[in-house]
This record gives sequence, structure tokens and C-alpha cells, in this order.
Amino acid sequence: MIDFPFYDSHKREHEELIEKLSQIIDELKMSQESSYNTVARHTAVLLREWLVDHVLHSDLRMKVFVDALRDQGRDMKALSSILPE
Repeated sequence: MIDFPFYDSHKREHEELIEKLSQIIDELKMSQESSYNTVARHTAVLLREWLVDHVLHSDLRMKVFVDALRDQGRDMKALSSILPE
């Protein structure tokens, strides 16, 4: 497990995206076909903001921790070659 100090807020961001996407789906189900373009534009803005804001800022904060976990995995693999079976 990654000891990521921002885990709770990071998870909450993902949950909020899922909730927003669920709202968009509900909006599409209840809307007239003529409003699909408006919903599509709102969805495109949401996803662009998510990709830029979340991925480039929030996800990249996790990189240091993921790299450390990867290094630990390499160390464990190296240890397994010298441990008795």
C-alpha cells in the first residue's frame, strides 16, 4: 500500500467526478434531444478540467510515492533471490 498523505482528498475527488458524471447521465435521460449539445459541451468542459486540473496536479503529487513503492518492490524482488524457499 502506498503511504500517500493526500489519499482521502484524492479519493474524494474521484468520487466527486463519478457523482458529476452520474448527474450528467440523469440529465441526459430527462432532457430533450435538442439539449444534447449543451450537455455534451458541459461534459467536455468537465472532462477537460478533470484531465488538466486533477491529473496534472493531484495525480502527479502521487508520483513520488508510487516511485518509492516501485523501488521497494524491486528491493523485495532482489531479496527473494537470496532467501531460502
